[in-house]
Amino acid sequence: MSEQIYTMIAQAKALHEACQLEDAANLYKQTLELASSTGEIPEELLDSYAELSNTTGDAATAISLFQESINRYPTQNPSKYFSLAQLNSGKQSLTLYRAGIEILKQNLSEENSRIQLATAYSAIAELHMSDLCDEENAEEICESSIQAAIEYDPNCIDAYQMLANLRLVRLRFQEAKEAMEKVKLLLEKAKHDSLPSIEFILESMRNLIEIEDFDGVLWVGDIGLSMDEDMPEIIYMQAFAHCKLGRKKESGDLIEILSGKMLDPELFSALEELKQELRKL
Repeated sequence: MSEQIYTMIAQAKALHEACQLEDAANLYKQTLELASSTGEIPEELLDSYAELSNTTGDAATAISLFQESINRYPTQNPSKYFSLAQLNSGKQSLTLYRAGIEILKQNLSEENSRIQLATAYSAIAELHMSDLCDEENAEEICESSIQAAIEYDPNCIDAYQMLANLRLVRLRFQEAKEAMEKVKLLLEKAKHDSLPSIEFILESMRNLIEIEDFDGVLWVGDIGLSMDEDMPEIIYMQAFAHCKLGRKKESGDLIEILSGKMLDPELFSALEELKQELRKL
Protein backbone atom coordinates (compact mmCIF):
# COMPACT_ATOMS: atom_id res chain seq x y z
CA MET A 1 0.00 0.00 0.00
CA SER A 2 1.28 3.42 -0.95
CA GLU A 3 2.79 5.46 1.86
CA GLN A 4 1.08 8.45 0.24
CA ILE A 5 -2.34 7.03 1.12
CA TYR A 6 -1.49 6.68 4.80
CA THR A 7 -0.07 10.19 4.83
CA MET A 8 -3.31 11.50 3.34
CA ILE A 9 -5.37 9.58 5.91
CA ALA A 10 -3.34 11.13 8.74
CA GLN A 11 -3.82 14.60 7.24
CA ALA A 12 -7.58 14.07 6.90
CA LYS A 13 -7.79 12.92 10.52
CA ALA A 14 -5.92 16.03 11.63
CA LEU A 15 -8.38 18.21 9.72
CA HIS A 16 -11.29 16.36 11.33
CA GLU A 17 -9.84 16.86 14.80
CA ALA A 18 -9.37 20.56 14.00
CA CYS A 19 -13.08 20.72 13.05
CA GLN A 20 -12.25 21.54 9.44
CA LEU A 21 -14.90 19.06 8.39
CA GLU A 22 -15.40 20.08 4.76
CA ASP A 23 -11.68 19.99 4.05
CA ALA A 24 -11.39 16.64 5.83
CA ALA A 25 -14.25 15.19 3.79
CA ASN A 26 -12.70 16.37 0.53
CA LEU A 27 -9.34 14.86 1.44
CA TYR A 28 -10.93 11.57 2.51
CA LYS A 29 -12.76 11.45 -0.83
CA GLN A 30 -9.55 12.05 -2.78
CA THR A 31 -7.75 9.41 -0.72
CA LEU A 32 -10.53 6.88 -1.32
CA GLU A 33 -10.39 7.51 -5.06
CA LEU A 34 -6.62 7.00 -5.05
CA ALA A 35 -6.84 3.84 -2.92
CA SER A 36 -9.63 2.43 -5.10
CA SER A 37 -7.46 2.79 -8.17
CA THR A 38 -4.92 0.46 -6.55
CA GLY A 39 -7.54 -2.09 -5.51
CA GLU A 40 -6.44 -1.94 -1.86
CA ILE A 41 -8.48 0.23 0.50
CA PRO A 42 -7.31 0.38 4.14
CA GLU A 43 -9.94 -0.28 6.80
CA GLU A 44 -8.75 2.85 8.61
CA LEU A 45 -9.71 4.96 5.59
CA LEU A 46 -13.20 3.46 5.28
CA ASP A 47 -14.00 3.73 8.99
CA SER A 48 -12.56 7.22 9.50
CA TYR A 49 -14.32 8.60 6.42
CA ALA A 50 -17.56 6.92 7.52
CA GLU A 51 -17.33 8.44 11.00
CA LEU A 52 -16.80 11.91 9.54
CA SER A 53 -19.73 11.45 7.16
CA ASN A 54 -21.90 10.37 10.06
CA THR A 55 -20.84 13.44 12.04
CA THR A 56 -21.74 15.79 9.19
CA GLY A 57 -25.12 14.16 8.61
CA ASP A 58 -24.21 12.45 5.33
CA ALA A 59 -25.90 9.21 6.31
CA ALA A 60 -25.89 7.68 2.83
CA THR A 61 -22.11 7.96 2.52
CA ALA A 62 -21.58 6.74 6.08
CA ILE A 63 -23.77 3.67 5.49
CA SER A 64 -21.99 2.83 2.25
CA LEU A 65 -18.53 3.16 3.82
CA PHE A 66 -19.34 1.21 6.99
CA GLN A 67 -20.91 -1.56 4.89
CA GLU A 68 -17.87 -1.77 2.62
CA SER A 69 -15.60 -1.92 5.68
CA ILE A 70 -17.68 -4.78 7.09
CA ASN A 71 -17.54 -6.63 3.77
CA ARG A 72 -13.77 -6.21 3.42
CA TYR A 73 -12.74 -6.47 7.09
CA PRO A 74 -15.55 -8.30 8.93
CA THR A 75 -13.64 -9.11 12.13
CA GLN A 76 -11.82 -5.81 12.61
CA ASN A 77 -13.08 -2.78 14.56
CA PRO A 78 -16.42 -4.16 15.79
CA SER A 79 -17.56 -0.65 16.73
CA LYS A 80 -18.35 -0.07 13.04
CA TYR A 81 -21.18 -2.61 13.37
CA PHE A 82 -22.66 -0.49 16.16
CA SER A 83 -22.25 2.74 14.22
CA LEU A 84 -24.01 1.20 11.23
CA ALA A 85 -26.72 -0.23 13.50
CA GLN A 86 -27.50 3.30 14.70
CA LEU A 87 -28.01 4.35 11.09
CA ASN A 88 -30.52 1.55 10.55
CA SER A 89 -33.59 0.39 12.44
CA GLY A 90 -35.54 -2.64 13.59
CA LYS A 91 -34.28 -6.12 12.80
CA GLN A 92 -31.47 -4.79 10.60
CA SER A 93 -30.06 -2.85 13.57
CA LEU A 94 -30.47 -5.87 15.82
CA THR A 95 -28.51 -8.09 13.41
CA LEU A 96 -25.66 -5.57 13.31
CA TYR A 97 -25.53 -5.16 17.10
CA ARG A 98 -25.42 -8.93 17.56
CA ALA A 99 -22.67 -9.33 14.95
CA GLY A 100 -20.53 -6.70 16.67
CA ILE A 101 -21.17 -8.29 20.06
CA GLU A 102 -19.98 -11.71 18.86
CA ILE A 103 -16.71 -10.20 17.62
CA LEU A 104 -16.17 -8.29 20.86
CA LYS A 105 -16.77 -11.40 22.97
CA GLN A 106 -13.78 -13.00 21.27
CA ASN A 107 -11.56 -10.09 22.31
CA LEU A 108 -12.59 -9.34 25.89
CA SER A 109 -8.99 -8.67 26.87
CA GLU A 110 -8.92 -5.58 24.66
CA GLU A 111 -9.30 -2.20 26.36
CA ASN A 112 -12.87 -0.89 26.51
CA SER A 113 -14.34 -4.10 25.03
CA ARG A 114 -16.56 -4.67 28.09
CA ILE A 115 -17.76 -1.07 27.99
CA GLN A 116 -18.60 -1.41 24.29
CA LEU A 117 -20.47 -4.64 25.01
CA ALA A 118 -22.52 -2.97 27.72
CA THR A 119 -23.44 -0.10 25.42
CA ALA A 120 -24.44 -2.52 22.64
CA TYR A 121 -26.62 -4.58 24.95
CA SER A 122 -28.27 -1.37 26.17
CA ALA A 123 -29.02 -0.48 22.56
CA ILE A 124 -30.60 -3.91 22.01
CA ALA A 125 -32.78 -3.30 25.06
CA GLU A 126 -33.83 0.06 23.64
CA LEU A 127 -34.69 -1.55 20.29
CA HIS A 128 -37.02 -3.97 22.07
CA MET A 129 -38.77 -1.07 23.76
CA SER A 130 -39.24 0.81 20.48
CA ASP A 131 -38.91 -0.65 16.97
CA LEU A 132 -39.19 -4.27 18.11
CA CYS A 133 -41.64 -3.84 20.99
CA ASP A 134 -44.22 -6.06 19.25
CA GLU A 135 -41.79 -8.93 18.73
CA GLU A 136 -42.29 -12.15 20.67
CA ASN A 137 -40.56 -12.08 24.08
CA ALA A 138 -39.59 -8.42 23.57
CA GLU A 139 -39.83 -7.62 27.28
CA GLU A 140 -37.79 -10.67 28.29
CA ILE A 141 -35.09 -9.81 25.73
CA CYS A 142 -35.07 -6.23 26.98
CA GLU A 143 -34.66 -7.40 30.58
CA SER A 144 -31.90 -9.89 29.80
CA SER A 145 -30.05 -7.34 27.63
CA ILE A 146 -30.08 -4.78 30.43
CA GLN A 147 -28.75 -7.34 32.91
CA ALA A 148 -26.03 -8.38 30.44
CA ALA A 149 -25.04 -4.73 30.01
CA ILE A 150 -24.73 -4.25 33.77
CA GLU A 151 -22.78 -7.49 34.09
CA TYR A 152 -20.21 -6.34 31.54
CA ASP A 153 -20.04 -2.79 32.90
CA PRO A 154 -21.61 -2.06 36.32
CA ASN A 155 -21.25 1.66 35.54
CA CYS A 156 -23.12 1.59 32.22
CA ILE A 157 -25.37 4.62 32.54
CA ASP A 158 -27.37 3.65 29.43
CA ALA A 159 -28.33 0.34 31.05
CA TYR A 160 -29.71 1.99 34.20
CA GLN A 161 -31.68 4.49 32.14
CA MET A 162 -33.17 1.61 30.14
CA LEU A 163 -33.90 -0.26 33.38
CA ALA A 164 -35.81 2.77 34.67
CA ASN A 165 -37.74 2.97 31.40
CA LEU A 166 -38.68 -0.69 31.60
CA ARG A 167 -39.80 -0.43 35.22
CA LEU A 168 -41.90 2.66 34.45
CA VAL A 169 -43.69 0.82 31.63
CA ARG A 170 -44.76 -1.75 34.23
CA LEU A 171 -45.55 0.95 36.82
CA ARG A 172 -42.91 -0.43 39.19
CA PHE A 173 -42.08 3.03 40.50
CA GLN A 174 -39.88 2.10 43.45
CA GLU A 175 -37.57 0.06 41.23
CA ALA A 176 -37.59 2.88 38.68
CA LYS A 177 -36.54 5.28 41.44
CA GLU A 178 -33.66 3.00 42.40
CA ALA A 179 -32.49 2.85 38.77
CA MET A 180 -32.69 6.62 38.42
CA GLU A 181 -30.69 7.11 41.62
CA LYS A 182 -27.93 5.12 39.92
CA VAL A 183 -28.28 7.28 36.81
CA LYS A 184 -27.88 10.43 38.91
CA LEU A 185 -24.83 8.99 40.66
CA LEU A 186 -23.21 8.17 37.32
CA LEU A 187 -24.10 11.60 35.95
CA GLU A 188 -22.33 13.17 38.91
CA LYS A 189 -19.20 11.21 38.01
CA ALA A 190 -19.60 12.05 34.32
CA LYS A 191 -19.62 15.79 35.08
CA HIS A 192 -15.89 15.46 35.66
CA ASP A 193 -15.24 13.21 32.67
CA SER A 194 -17.61 12.95 29.70
CA LEU A 195 -21.33 13.60 29.71
CA PRO A 196 -23.87 11.55 27.77
CA SER A 197 -25.86 13.11 24.94
CA ILE A 198 -28.40 15.89 25.42
CA GLU A 199 -31.08 13.36 24.36
CA PHE A 200 -30.04 11.19 27.30
CA ILE A 201 -30.40 14.18 29.64
CA LEU A 202 -33.90 14.90 28.34
CA GLU A 203 -34.93 11.28 28.81
CA SER A 204 -33.55 11.31 32.36
CA MET A 205 -35.56 14.42 33.18
CA ARG A 206 -38.75 12.83 31.82
CA ASN A 207 -38.15 9.73 33.93
CA LEU A 208 -37.54 11.84 37.02
CA ILE A 209 -40.80 13.69 36.42
CA GLU A 210 -42.63 10.36 36.22
CA ILE A 211 -41.26 9.25 39.59
CA GLU A 212 -41.90 12.76 40.99
CA ASP A 213 -38.26 13.45 41.83
CA PHE A 214 -38.56 17.14 41.05
CA ASP A 215 -35.34 18.15 42.81
CA GLY A 216 -33.64 15.58 40.58
CA VAL A 217 -35.27 17.15 37.51
CA LEU A 218 -33.77 20.52 38.43
CA TRP A 219 -30.33 19.05 39.09
CA VAL A 220 -30.18 17.05 35.86
CA GLY A 221 -31.61 20.04 34.01
CA ASP A 222 -28.70 22.18 35.20
CA ILE A 223 -26.33 19.63 33.67
CA GLY A 224 -28.29 19.81 30.43
CA LEU A 225 -28.18 23.61 30.40
CA SER A 226 -24.41 23.47 30.80
CA MET A 227 -24.45 21.61 27.48
CA ASP A 228 -27.11 23.73 25.74
CA GLU A 229 -28.26 26.78 27.68
CA ASP A 230 -31.09 27.57 25.26
CA MET A 231 -32.83 24.18 24.94
CA PRO A 232 -36.55 24.88 25.46
CA GLU A 233 -37.43 21.35 26.60
CA ILE A 234 -34.99 21.54 29.49
CA ILE A 235 -36.19 24.99 30.56
CA TYR A 236 -39.81 23.81 30.39
CA MET A 237 -39.17 20.72 32.54
CA GLN A 238 -37.34 22.84 35.09
CA ALA A 239 -40.27 25.28 35.15
CA PHE A 240 -42.61 22.30 35.61
CA ALA A 241 -40.49 20.96 38.48
CA HIS A 242 -40.42 24.34 40.25
CA CYS A 243 -44.19 24.54 39.89
CA LYS A 244 -44.66 21.09 41.44
CA LEU A 245 -42.37 22.14 44.31
CA GLY A 246 -44.54 25.22 44.89
CA ARG A 247 -41.90 27.69 43.75
CA LYS A 248 -44.09 30.12 41.86
CA LYS A 249 -41.47 32.81 41.21
CA GLU A 250 -38.79 30.42 39.91
CA SER A 251 -41.29 28.68 37.67
CA GLY A 252 -42.68 31.97 36.44
CA ASP A 253 -39.23 33.32 35.58
CA LEU A 254 -38.52 30.27 33.41
CA ILE A 255 -41.94 30.45 31.78
CA GLU A 256 -41.20 34.07 30.86
CA ILE A 257 -37.96 32.98 29.19
CA LEU A 258 -39.83 30.34 27.19
CA SER A 259 -42.56 32.77 26.20
CA GLY A 260 -40.01 34.69 24.16
CA LYS A 261 -38.92 31.64 22.18
CA MET A 262 -40.27 29.90 19.10
CA LEU A 263 -41.72 26.61 20.37
CA ASP A 264 -43.09 23.59 18.56
CA PRO A 265 -46.88 23.14 18.93
CA GLU A 266 -46.63 20.35 21.51
CA LEU A 267 -44.31 22.29 23.80
CA PHE A 268 -46.34 25.49 23.32
CA SER A 269 -49.49 23.65 24.42
CA ALA A 270 -47.70 22.16 27.45
CA LEU A 271 -46.44 25.62 28.40
CA GLU A 272 -49.96 27.07 28.28
CA GLU A 273 -51.16 24.29 30.59
CA LEU A 274 -48.28 24.99 32.96
CA LYS A 275 -49.22 28.69 33.06
CA GLN A 276 -52.71 27.72 34.16
CA GLU A 277 -51.31 25.38 36.78
CA LEU A 278 -49.05 28.14 38.11
CA ARG A 279 -51.99 30.51 38.53
CA LYS A 280 -53.51 28.07 41.00
CA LEU A 281 -50.52 28.35 43.37
